[in-house]
Amino acid sequence: MTTKLDEKKSKLQFDIPNELFTTVAVMVCNIISNIFDDIIAYDKLSEVSFWSVDIDSRNTRRGVADEIYDTIVFNKTNFVRQIKSESEKICRQTVRELKEMSTTINDFKRSMGHTEQKTFVNEWKKRDVSKGMGILKTHPSVLMHLAGTRDGVDVVKVFLSGDDKKEAEINLREHYPEVPFEFVDVDTGYDEIITNIKQIEEFEQSLPEIDNEARQKVNTVINRHAEQVFANHSGVIGIEMSNVRSDNNRMINELCIVLFCLDESIRPYGESPLPKNLEGYPCDIRKEFVMFGHYVDCQTLNIGSSIGIPFVKLAGSVGFFVRSNDSSEGFSKCGFLTAAHVAIEQWEELYEHRSLLSKDPLANTSHEIVYPSYLDNRTNVVIGRVIESYSGNWTNGTGIDAAFVETSQRNLGEEIHLPDENSLQFNGSILVKKRGRTTGDTIGKLVNDCLHVRVYSTTVHGRYYEFEKCFAVKQKDETTFFDEGDSGSGVFLIDKDNSLKPLGIAFALFRSQTAVCKIRQITDAFNVSVYGYEEPMDLS
Repeated sequence: MTTKLDEKKSKLQFDIPNELFTTVAVMVCNIISNIFDDIIAYDKLSEVSFWSVDIDSRNTRRGVADEIYDTIVFNKTNFVRQIKSESEKICRQTVRELKEMSTTINDFKRSMGHTEQKTFVNEWKKRDVSKGMGILKTHPSVLMHLAGTRDGVDVVKVFLSGDDKKEAEINLREHYPEVPFEFVDVDTGYDEIITNIKQIEEFEQSLPEIDNEARQKVNTVINRHAEQVFANHSGVIGIEMSNVRSDNNRMINELCIVLFCLDESIRPYGESPLPKNLEGYPCDIRKEFVMFGHYVDCQTLNIGSSIGIPFVKLAGSVGFFVRSNDSSEGFSKCGFLTAAHVAIEQWEELYEHRSLLSKDPLANTSHEIVYPSYLDNRTNVVIGRVIESYSGNWTNGTGIDAAFVETSQRNLGEEIHLPDENSLQFNGSILVKKRGRTTGDTIGKLVNDCLHVRVYSTTVHGRYYEFEKCFAVKQKDETTFFDEGDSGSGVFLIDKDNSLKPLGIAFALFRSQTAVCKIRQITDAFNVSVYGYEEPMDLS
């Protein structure tokens, strides 16, 4: 026997999308529940009646179902009105949300578009102007060039240094007479810039130091925008903070972000104008070149170069140039190796954790590297960040104190194969060479491959750090092989044909010898390969 509700069920056809079904069902249930007081009262009455009623019997439940149906029919008008009202509210809210979404999408489309797309594409094509200029690479005096427009006029500015500057200028003009070259001798043509830098530094030193809270805020802004600024503006070679802003040849005491540029008057092809501010902090645009001022007469990063952590008065050395063997992101990350205690400010925590940086909570912190080190120069120009590091004894008990610093460098040379450690001798007959920040190029003798090192902490009394199975190198003559500031420098084995093969990273100093962690353990742990370099690493 069917109930009245069963008879009407087949006629109640609703075409409700799955996405809205739950919302509509909840709404309808809430409305219906408000009109069922009489039904509930009937059920409660049956429990206290003077005669016995089986509320679970089929007849009783059928009566309840019929009562529900009759109640709904009786309240049909009110019921439909409430459902309609609630449905309209849902629809109006949906329309508002769709309009907001549409506005957001259209704004994004406009921001991604370019008002002069054809001009934009043509400008980007001009960026390839140097690809056909092989002569730019044949002259060692040609450091770099900048191609763009100045006041709407095309210009290619070439930076020269060295003995064959004049020859390079003549050859370029002869081979490419149609190119509007502009040459600058960085050895003599930047006296005005150097004078300006000195004046700014003198004014900065006369002012109170930037307090730590303000420094941290500006550093956060710089860190957040530096990658984008460098990516969007090829003429920017450095970013830092300052409490002095230049304004029409006047110097103002104002906290600002300094953008060091090769030539602020040239807008490189395909690029937008330099930012006037970053998150409210004004940008002070200063002409600079990597061989002067903030780079201490050095425009390239090489093996042995001084590197360090921003605002930390310590210095180490660049070891080996390496490339990651992992290309899962579509390219292999490149950079250099140095010592962990040079590159990671919290390296002691990393040591205690016995973990690779990439698998450690410290990976959530950005570990930036500056060149030159803050100890040697206060510019704090960030040239890379640590993406892998380890300090301690690796799984096979071999000591590692190393860090992989990723940079934008891609023009590495050929892979350098590692020597066979089983064929090494430790009687002093094998010579090694290293290049470090402090002692430069030095020659030493390989005397051991199982040196155990314990280095006591200079910050926590009684704490020490052990590194096992290290190479040991002694100086060849009276010349000091390794000194403070050389940590992280690469030690090369001098082969029989005088070729150099990577041996390890120098990281600790005894009075009698130098401790070197083995390169093969580092490359295996970090999954990298050691490379030479065809050209100096360009930081711009």
